[in-house]
Amino acid sequence: MTTLRYGAPESVGVDPQAVRAFVQGVADANHELHGFMIARHDVVAAQGWWAPYTSELPHLLYSLSKTFTATAWAFAEAEGLVERDRPLIEYWPELASVPGPRARTWTAEQLLRMASGHPIETFVGLAIDDPRSGPDEIDGVAWCFAKEPEFEPGSIFAYNQLCTYLVAATIQEVTGQTLVDYLRPRLFDPLGIGHATWQTDQWGRQLGFTGLFVHLEAALKLGLLYLHRGVWQGQRLLPEAWFDAGLNPLSDTSLPLPDGTLRNPDWSQGYGYQVWMARHGYRGDGAFGQFMLVLPELDVVIAINSGEQDMQAILNQVWRHLLPGLAGESAAAGGEPLTLTDLGMAPLSGHGPTAFFEAPQETYVHNGVTLLTPARQLRVVREGEHWVLGLGVLDGNVVIPAGDGVWLASEMPGHEGPVELRASAGWENGRFQARVILVMTPHSIVLEGRPDGTLDARWTTPPLRGTTLLDLGLPG
Repeated sequence: MTTLRYGAPESVGVDPQAVRAFVQGVADANHELHGFMIARHDVVAAQGWWAPYTSELPHLLYSLSKTFTATAWAFAEAEGLVERDRPLIEYWPELASVPGPRARTWTAEQLLRMASGHPIETFVGLAIDDPRSGPDEIDGVAWCFAKEPEFEPGSIFAYNQLCTYLVAATIQEVTGQTLVDYLRPRLFDPLGIGHATWQTDQWGRQLGFTGLFVHLEAALKLGLLYLHRGVWQGQRLLPEAWFDAGLNPLSDTSLPLPDGTLRNPDWSQGYGYQVWMARHGYRGDGAFGQFMLVLPELDVVIAINSGEQDMQAILNQVWRHLLPGLAGESAAAGGEPLTLTDLGMAPLSGHGPTAFFEAPQETYVHNGVTLLTPARQLRVVREGEHWVLGLGVLDGNVVIPAGDGVWLASEMPGHEGPVELRASAGWENGRFQARVILVMTPHSIVLEGRPDGTLDARWTTPPLRGTTLLDLGLPG
């Protein structure tokens, strides 16, 4: 049995008004959510997607992928293929001469809790984040082992992609399979998770630390497996000892400010095996608000997809509005879940002429970071009831249909797979405005053509892999 159970929120003690208050709070604060699902007592009680996002579309998880990678290690360990306390370099004998004295002692246990001994993120300088890269002279695993840490492994915490990349690469080395292929019969099929594809590096390894595309319910199901400490619908898939060890604040992540308060309090409660401890329960999370929230004290799991820069703000809305409504007494079983069907992003509209706009600069600054402009030129043509946007991007030219007052769907080939788009556009007060949503990711491009012919083109949230929309296709 792999399907989820559904029921009315009252049947499992979830207050529908708390759900609506959460949605309203998100809207009032202008946060961009794409979808949510709430389960209590193993019953999905509430859910909703903001159009043009839907439940049928997979979504890029970014670092929530890490929790799936940790789960893959747990399976490999349960099968006797790997050992958590064994130096990782022993799985790579051909690289035995590469690491220094500290990196030579790295274990999966240390790397799973982000305690490599590096004081900061070190995964820079390698082209893994560029999907168009060819193999470098040095393999990615060798490159990581050569990054000797400044401190003793296990002694300090630093959120570091190198840690998860090495864990993921070791799983693939030992099993001879990709992460998806290894997890398919062990996790994905037992939980009824259909689509699962993962971005790869230039050596053919799935990244592990990011890059997993799954439907939102996959994150909910993984949360339910964690809630039940390795048991799925009565069947034990993983040893409980893994959860006893890893669902604890194994690494200190507190970042007190001068006044004694905590910076981003939900990132200051400690880190386990690729999960964050939180003010309530624990979670896996990914950039721009991809969440798997597990609240054992309430028997609740919440899954969220977003396109929001301020992730703490989303959690604040959950704690403020949802949390008080998740502790009620269960009523009669059955009924239908609260499915909010009136959520959506407002499309753009407005008739006007054909036009051409050009960006005055190749870069712009976002939150202090210089980014490449996602479109250098924009040609606007009206065709019947919709617009055609001709964009000049880094790779050349792309053509995107955009609705007038509606979101128009289209697809184009990307560097790793198809790029699914939803777009709308229109003229307003002498300016042309358009938004192109990469609907299987947290990202979209906003365009404004000004009366002087200049183009302002920006990402709503800047992609962490690649530089153009063609870099954000669904992996094969």
